[in-house]
Amino acid sequence: MASLILSVLIVVGLVSVLIISQTGAEALAGKGYSDLSSEQKQKYWDCFKGKCKALLKEAQSLKNYTAYRECSLNCNALAQSSSLVWCNDTDNGLDYFKKGTVFSNVYANGKEDECKEFSNGKVYLKEGRCKNNKYSYQQKKCGELGSNFYCDFDLDLCKEKVPIIVCGNNKLEGDEECDDGNSINNDGCSQSCKDECIDSDGSNVNIAGYVYYQGEKIYDQCSTGIFGAAGTESVKESLCLEGLAGYQFIYCPQNYVCKESACIEKDGPKVYSGPGTYTLYVGDSVVNKNFNYILKDVTEPTEEKWDFSVVGELIVTLPNNFIFTNQKDLLKLYPKSLGGPWNTEFGTNYLLQNGSFNQIGENSTVSVTISFYEDCIPIYNYCKEMNIKTGSTIYCDAICEYTTKLPDRDYSSKENVIVSMPSGYSTALEVAAQNAQNCYNAITNLFGVKSKISLSVAYVASTTNTCNIGDYYGNVFCKVSPIYSNENINNNPNFINQQEKVMAGICTGDFGTIMLNQAHEMTHKYLILMVPIMNALLGEGMATFVQNSVVDLGNNNQLICQDTGYYYTNLPNQFYLYNPLSSTEYGTGACFLKDIKDKYGIEKFQAIFKYASTLNIGCHYLFIDIINPVVGEDAFSIFKEKYKLTKDPKGCSWQTVTSS
Repeated sequence: MASLILSVLIVVGLVSVLIISQTGAEALAGKGYSDLSSEQKQKYWDCFKGKCKALLKEAQSLKNYTAYRECSLNCNALAQSSSLVWCNDTDNGLDYFKKGTVFSNVYANGKEDECKEFSNGKVYLKEGRCKNNKYSYQQKKCGELGSNFYCDFDLDLCKEKVPIIVCGNNKLEGDEECDDGNSINNDGCSQSCKDECIDSDGSNVNIAGYVYYQGEKIYDQCSTGIFGAAGTESVKESLCLEGLAGYQFIYCPQNYVCKESACIEKDGPKVYSGPGTYTLYVGDSVVNKNFNYILKDVTEPTEEKWDFSVVGELIVTLPNNFIFTNQKDLLKLYPKSLGGPWNTEFGTNYLLQNGSFNQIGENSTVSVTISFYEDCIPIYNYCKEMNIKTGSTIYCDAICEYTTKLPDRDYSSKENVIVSMPSGYSTALEVAAQNAQNCYNAITNLFGVKSKISLSVAYVASTTNTCNIGDYYGNVFCKVSPIYSNENINNNPNFINQQEKVMAGICTGDFGTIMLNQAHEMTHKYLILMVPIMNALLGEGMATFVQNSVVDLGNNNQLICQDTGYYYTNLPNQFYLYNPLSSTEYGTGACFLKDIKDKYGIEKFQAIFKYASTLNIGCHYLFIDIINPVVGEDAFSIFKEKYKLTKDPKGCSWQTVTSS
């Protein structure tokens, strides 16, 4: 082993230099010295100089190198343990399509993959990798990956040759989505060979069309009941969405049905919906704001004093399970009273544009042009214009009580009544509203039938104070003078007395006050809503009966009934004989109702009105149809002589709100 070592020790002054060959270093440090990094080799020599150098002289003199070799091997072990052998490949192995770099403890700066041409002209990719935690490489011929692959010297990786793509050669190449052999747009394949979406009908639901996309035709289809209520007609309309084929469910227009993949106008009655102006014929209907309207053709013979024939009837189904009906005459223009060609009751808000129903031809075909509005304001404006044009005196401020609060008016809502006055009367308004509620309670307790709909009472500015007007829908119109304004009310001597009564729950009706006749007119409103046939038969008598039965009249007239007639307390010397019963008989009708209540008792009295409230609209006889079935006897024979009846009174009601 000594023969393998070539060592020269030169001493020059205090400096000694040790020169050892590579072979000697292998012999000293042991196998694997060449695998050490430069840092590890420096570590080895630092150890050798510090620990093993002194042992060299001893080994040379003794010719025994055991201790010296052991020291050298220990330094080698120390150098190897100071830093691990490592290797890292950036493209994680044999990735021929990505240029990578191998870093290791030997190649700290890295070894890159590279394309290399040999002397024989062959080109290989020198693909570096880590093997056994050391750098190694593999020569790869890119052509082995496919005939179109080659080694790119600029990128040092294997790359596929890009074929030349020609759009319009009727061959699908590269990233072409289509190729129809031409360079024309809007034929399903664009001039850049991209798919196009073509809508044949432009998304028109009235045309049975299709969408052409990727060589396929996607046709429109009918779809019933997919959206909305069952039976709703809609089309599954094929269309183009941002260049792609799709579809959308689209409702057919009003009065159209889907047939053979398109919306076509249907035969027979039409159904309209939402606010708008429509010309309706018999059977046509409108749905607006949860109200359902249908126009019917009704003809009634003229009987007695009923000098009109009903040529049209608009039936309104309310959303709270009530039915409201009114016939043509009630929708005509009445310039001397309060009604107009409209209805705002319960927020219905519709207006006859031609003022009435039209009778067409021999078969009495009915038509009407009618506008439906979201709120009452258009009708309010129409009313004001009509007053100017015709000289009418309709109280327009009082036609929008249920749904629309008009400017310059104040409103007070109680449990069953809604009362309004001009602004500036708020104190009087609250008292009038509470009195209206008190009177409502008294009326319903008397007749035993409660209204499920609020009663409206509207006050308009005037020089007098009274409630004496009602329109054809039973709205109550009253008048209020400036002495009830907030500015003057403290100077009104009667107001405090009225207020005390009202706050005590009393229904008052003092003469000359804003409560005068309030209960009387509210009774008409109540009857029209709940017992319309009794309003047609005994309307004024019933209102007078209420006023004399449940109202604190104060200094107002009291009715006194006697055997052959009646008188009022303010006019004791003015005696009135009974007349035949009718809807316009005030005193006669009131005394008749008092007789019915006194003879049969309150329970049967109320039962008469409960039964009458269930009768359908139309004509009915007072005794045979209403009173006799409840009292169980022929009441006509009992009262005919006293009330001068030669036949059973008959009344007809064409407007009502009844439970359905």
